[in-house]
Amino acid sequence: MAAALYLGTLGLVGTASPPAAGAVAAEDCTYRISVLEFDNPLPRPPGGRWFSGFGQILGSDGVNRFAGWRHWSVTSPWSFGSVGVIWTGATEQHLEGTAAEPWATAFDVNGSGDAVGNLNASGAGDHAVLWRAGAPATPVRLAEPAGATSTTATAVDDNGVIVGFATFGSGTGQTTRGLTWSVSSPGTVRDLGATAGVLSDVGADGRVVGFTGRADAPGRAVAGPVTAVTPLPGQPGTTGGYAFATAGPFVVGRGAGTGPLRWENGVAQALPALAPGPNNFSSDPIPPAPAFPVAVNSAGLVVANTGHLPLDRLAGGIARASYLKDGEWRALPLDPEDVDLYGSNRAVTVTEDGRIGGTSSAADLERPAIWTCT
Repeated sequence: MAAALYLGTLGLVGTASPPAAGAVAAEDCTYRISVLEFDNPLPRPPGGRWFSGFGQILGSDGVNRFAGWRHWSVTSPWSFGSVGVIWTGATEQHLEGTAAEPWATAFDVNGSGDAVGNLNASGAGDHAVLWRAGAPATPVRLAEPAGATSTTATAVDDNGVIVGFATFGSGTGQTTRGLTWSVSSPGTVRDLGATAGVLSDVGADGRVVGFTGRADAPGRAVAGPVTAVTPLPGQPGTTGGYAFATAGPFVVGRGAGTGPLRWENGVAQALPALAPGPNNFSSDPIPPAPAFPVAVNSAGLVVANTGHLPLDRLAGGIARASYLKDGEWRALPLDPEDVDLYGSNRAVTVTEDGRIGGTSSAADLERPAIWTCT
């Protein structure tokens, strides 16, 4: 199946090849949403926590596990926090924070059940952590470079390679440097420097992807082994771009001055520039908006968002999630409870069988959701 592509003005653009056999994008099916609610047992034990349905899916192992977080609160003493979560089918496993850092977020999980993310105290910097499989109550602090103001672990692969980034300084002087760790040696960090910037994903083959600069001021989309990432082709030198996810031969991201991109075996392919946009607070049809690809599987199925910076996965706001089929972006459905002027959704991950994980929300009250093609 050949895709109709927006060719833009890239210096190196290839014609997209069809997705591999079995990709959901090539099938005649309809995506349906399932919101992962949380049923709170009542009455709550004295001093116990109340877990809300509020939360997000932020990553997956590509097969049957999804990672993210849920909000919690107690009434005496009055306090709040969050737990990282691994969803496996109907099972929900909570990944704990600490008494000093009660805000825990899981960004990714691998096939062994190891999860990574960060912890923080309210208003304080993030610290990258690992939850080893079978030890959800014991976050392991990952080593940090000297002088880092915060660190985040964004992804982990089945070989135990962990990637993320550190920030240094603040405001306009803030810089980022790409980091890697391993599940087996969390006390050792490899600092790839500013040439790696934000590392956003690691594939089964050990390739890491990311971008230099900051999410609001991109430098260059990069990819490569953990020892030496290099710029991806097809990016104008003056504006650069982002790379957000990798699977099989594919990397997806966006040229800052060109539009959505999918790299296949290192060749840049332009994708349609516009996707269904966020709600425009009226009864008019939803207008198209710039598409930000955020996930891909090894068959080439791409999912994207509009209406926000794609790496800002904790941000609220009106957004719309889509997937690429037959050369055009198709909107993922909202949950019926969220179909109003403030309804939105956000995709962040896609599995090998085409399930898409993310959030569905109304008025910024986001709930974890999975879309399944049936």
